[in-house]
Amino acid sequence: MRGRDKLLETVDGVPLLRRQALAALETGLP
Repeated sequence: MRGRDKLLETVDGVPLLRRQALAALETGLP
């Protein structure tokens, strides 16, 4: 599984895609 899919790799217990989504929401907030 390791290195199988970087996008699905968890970082600090949080999926990378989720981190990116949260970051996008934070930067998109007024």
